[in-house]
Amino acid sequence: MKTLYSQGKEYVFPTSLPAIGWEIAYVYDSYMLGSGQIVFFLLILVTAACIFTFLIALLVEALYKPIREVVEDSMDSPEDGKPIDEFKILRQNSEKIKSLSKTLMEAMDENERLASQQQYRRLLFAPQPGGLTECGEEPEEDYSVVVVEFQPVNEGSSPSCIVILKQYVHEFTMNVPDMTFVDLDSTRCAMIVKSGNTDEILLQLYELLRYLTQKPEDETINQWIALSNPRNGLNRIWLAYQETLRILEYKHVYGHTNILTFEQIRSVDAVTYSYPLSMENRMVHCIVEGKEEALQIFDQLIRTNLVDKTLSIESIQSFVYVLIGTLGRVFQELKTSPEALLKEDINFMYLYEHWSDSVTITTLRHAIQDILTAVSCRGENNDEKLLNEMIRYIHTNYTDDIMLNDMADQFNISPKYCGILFKQLSGQNFKDYLNRYRIEKAKELLQKEHGIKIAELSLMVGFNSANSFIRVFGKYTGVSPKAYMESLKSSSIS
Repeated sequence: MKTLYSQGKEYVFPTSLPAIGWEIAYVYDSYMLGSGQIVFFLLILVTAACIFTFLIALLVEALYKPIREVVEDSMDSPEDGKPIDEFKILRQNSEKIKSLSKTLMEAMDENERLASQQQYRRLLFAPQPGGLTECGEEPEEDYSVVVVEFQPVNEGSSPSCIVILKQYVHEFTMNVPDMTFVDLDSTRCAMIVKSGNTDEILLQLYELLRYLTQKPEDETINQWIALSNPRNGLNRIWLAYQETLRILEYKHVYGHTNILTFEQIRSVDAVTYSYPLSMENRMVHCIVEGKEEALQIFDQLIRTNLVDKTLSIESIQSFVYVLIGTLGRVFQELKTSPEALLKEDINFMYLYEHWSDSVTITTLRHAIQDILTAVSCRGENNDEKLLNEMIRYIHTNYTDDIMLNDMADQFNISPKYCGILFKQLSGQNFKDYLNRYRIEKAKELLQKEHGIKIAELSLMVGFNSANSFIRVFGKYTGVSPKAYMESLKSSSIS
């Protein structure tokens, strides 16, 4: 047994290593530490532990700081003394970020879808000579247009049924290659099909018809599907669309649920003039705005009815009468007369009596061209004067409950044309300019009289409702009238 023994002032502890046959003795100067040495070593240990703890605390603080800032920013109002579950808050924030990211992606997808819809609508409604590839397709492809029209059987049918059926059409087109859905209006939707094979498209449309007739909403809704002949190039899609409109003019000749092609209505169409109301409205609108597109529409009407068809004498007479009536409608929209606008008279009675003369069509076209020129010249010559008069009218009457109709009556023009003119001349619509001016006047009154009541102020600047005034004031200033008044008081005191 190995023991510790002393030799003089030293302590010896012998031991052995049997594996190698060695004997070892450990020699110590002293057997135990003194109290001073123990205290010294303890102080060193405590100091080292404190320093280590301090460094760990600094490291934790540095690492936790960004987490604390995120947590504090995202907390509503933590209760004093109540422990905070940072990980729970971070998880909640993570879920919020995921939700916001999903919402943002959905909004981006919706914006992209709307932009795409606008591009295709432009292709349907008007020729696009400068934008043949804006939808990403090659212009040499053949395109057909399909228009689906829904019509309630009776007035009691819910409009939501049509919305649902249009959604079914959209879902159907998503599963068909080279078929693009385009929403047109409350009763119609269209499909642009990149294909020149009419038989193949017809098979797809019969499948669509079967798909729609299986839906419960179909019971109270009549539906027609019109298919155009193929047209070559994106810039001719609008011609295919116009053809579908012509086809739908004869929808009541056939059953309430049917697929119609131009071949089916050719015999009827050959003896009937084609002049859809939508085309007339578009031409009138273009003339009033001074757009050259009006001449393109007029030429298309002449080509469709007098070149591509062999109409009866009665049909030609009716068609020319309708064109003359459209010209008269243009002057009604402009609230002017041929003498006032063109500086010469148009003998409408003579045109009606000589409807069969070829010069009558030429006269109508020249009249449209002259109106376009006059509208443009009137805008160039009287822009500043007319705008000043309109603005003066608003500044004079803003305290009254004036509307666009009132200003149109003041200048003896139609409300529609008045709105177009004001937008073109000022860059703002009438209501926006009027409200901005009223709010500026309200701010001036608040600066003069801090104690004015909101209800009185709203009436003084032309609002018939204090709630409307508060809403519009906040829209244009970013604060409520009361908050704006308080800020004025604070600035005057300081």
